Amino acid sequence: NSTLDEAVKWFKWVMIEERMYGMLILIFGLGFGVQVRKAIQKNESVVPVFLRRLTGLLLIGFIHAVFLSNRDILIFYALAGFALLPARNFSNRGLLIYLLIVFLVWVKIFFILKTLGIKPVPITSWVPPNDFSSYWGFNWQFFKEYHQMYIIYPNMIFSFLLGFYFERAGVLKKLEADRKLRKKWLAWTFTLTVLFCFLFYGWLWTEAGERALNNLIKQPWLKSIIGDFMRILDMLKQLIHVGFYALVLIS
Repeated sequence: NSTLDEAVKWFKWVMIEERMYGMLILIFGLGFGVQVRKAIQKNESVVPVFLRRLTGLLLIGFIHAVFLSNRDILIFYALAGFALLPARNFSNRGLLIYLLIVFLVWVKIFFILKTLGIKPVPITSWVPPNDFSSYWGFNWQFFKEYHQMYIIYPNMIFSFLLGFYFERAGVLKKLEADRKLRKKWLAWTFTLTVLFCFLFYGWLWTEAGERALNNLIKQPWLKSIIGDFMRILDMLKQLIHVGFYALVLIS
């Protein structure tokens, strides 16, 4: 691949693909907020309907992951979605505390997994076989390994809760009604995107950058601090997605 090919691929991932993934996760939380609001208006519980939808996501995700495509996200959505149910009766302050707890879990996720004796499960292979007879067996093995990537869950739950909070607090309505606020939001989103492009998506996400960082920093405690810092940045990316989605939705 040429340098231009890599640059286009990098731009496509940063500005299109990852934003799309982030926006879809936030929409899930926003959608839950809409369901809760409508259930309250009808004096009904959102739990039965939401549980049926999560169960449907689990079944569809399992069929998709094993029989159609090894890259499935629906099971992650469904399992992480259960964490939304306790938040439905929280006040805005309680919801922010819940967000903070999930955020701290994400920052120290590797320490928590190590304390619990849960070891990372390596993916045997990311490339499916060419022959159809081995395809389902590969998908099943990949499914078992892929869905033990526990670090995905706190990140996804945080995004769900963030979307729920934005719907609950009426952030999108405020942006739609205030043109000056939209301009400030746009400037803030663009500035953070530029910073992340150079700081987070550049050399820090490449194998060469990771090796250079490991060679430069020998102390385990310092590596731990840098790892926590990078996970904090990863969570802050969700705020960029919120800003981008909000502007798209109200434009």
